[in-house]
Amino acid sequence: MFTLIHDRKEISMGVTKSGEKIEDKAFSSVSLKLVKAVPLFRKFLKDIAPKIYIPDVSYEILKAFSNIDVTAEKVADFLKANPYYQYEFLKMIESKGMREELPSMDAAVILLGMQNSRDLIVSMQLLKTTKGLWPEWDKDGKLKLNPPDILKYALKTEEYLNSFKYEYADMGYVGGLFFDVLALIAVDYAKDKKKVLEYIENIYNHGFQTAKIGLELIKTIPSVSYSKYFFAACLTHDVGKIILALIEPDYFQFCDLAAKKGLPRIIQNFVEQQKYGVSHHLLGATACHYFRLFKPIEKAILYHHHPFLLKNARKGLYQLSSLICLSTNIASNFKKPEPSSLRNL
Repeated sequence: MFTLIHDRKEISMGVTKSGEKIEDKAFSSVSLKLVKAVPLFRKFLKDIAPKIYIPDVSYEILKAFSNIDVTAEKVADFLKANPYYQYEFLKMIESKGMREELPSMDAAVILLGMQNSRDLIVSMQLLKTTKGLWPEWDKDGKLKLNPPDILKYALKTEEYLNSFKYEYADMGYVGGLFFDVLALIAVDYAKDKKKVLEYIENIYNHGFQTAKIGLELIKTIPSVSYSKYFFAACLTHDVGKIILALIEPDYFQFCDLAAKKGLPRIIQNFVEQQKYGVSHHLLGATACHYFRLFKPIEKAILYHHHPFLLKNARKGLYQLSSLICLSTNIASNFKKPEPSSLRNL
C-alpha cells in the first residue's frame, strides 16, 4: 500500500497534488484493490479475518463494559437477543445450584457476577468463531469450559490495569482479547503451533511494555485524545506481525535475519513489504477493522511507523499514532543502566 505513494513532496506535505489527504489515498478503492491482489493479503481475508470478527452479542457486551454505566439489565438484554446463549447462560446458573428455580436474566447476571458473565459469553463465542465448537457439558451437567483458560491475555491485562484503578481497564481487556483470539486461531492454523504461540507471547510482552511506557509519557501531556483506547492501542500495535507469522512460517527467519544484520526499523519495514507484498502495520490495521471494537483507531495502527502522514488527519489520531511510535521505540531500545556506568557520571 505504501509503495503506491512515492512523491516526497506529497509525503512531506501530507497531501497529494490533487489535495487528497495521504491517509485517504492509502484507503482509496484503487489502493485497496491492488492490495487485495496480493496472495498473502487474500489469504488473510479468507482464513484469518472471519475468525477475528467479534460476534454481535460479544461486541455489544464488550462495548457496554467499556462504558461506566453498564448494568446487569443491559447485559441481560443482549443475551435475550440471542436465545441460544440465553439458554446456555441459564443452564450454567442451574448447574451451579445457585437457585432451585431459574431467575430472571438480569438476576442471573448478578448471581454469576458481571465480569464472570462477560467472560463466559465471550469465551463461548470465541470458541464458536475461531474453532466452530459449541460448549460441551459433562454427564453431571457441568460446563466443560473454563473461561480463564480461553481469556489468558484479556484477564492478565485487566488485572494489571485494575491494580492501579485505571479507568479504561475494560478496553485494556479488549486489547488482551485480541491476542487470545489469535492464540486460538494459531492452535489450529499454524504449521508450527508452539513457535507461533511463543511469538504471540513475545509480541504481547512487547506491546505490554510499550503500553506501560506510553502511560508514563501521557502523564506529561495536558490533554490526550483517544485516551479510552490508548493502552489497548499501544498493546496491540504489532498484531500484524502475528498475522504474518500465522500465514508465512518463514517470517520468523526474516525477523531473525533482520535482527542479526542490525537493519534499521525503516529498512526492515521496507524489505518486509517488498518480500511479502504487504506490511505488518497494514495487516494490523485491517485486523483492527475486522475486530470491530478498534475501528476508531485503525489508522493510528496503520501509521504507527509513519505518524507524520496523519498530520492533516484528525488531531487525535496523529497524536495517538505519534505516542505509539515513541513508546514502541523506547520499549525496543530500553536498557537499564549498570551501576558501574552510573558511578562514572
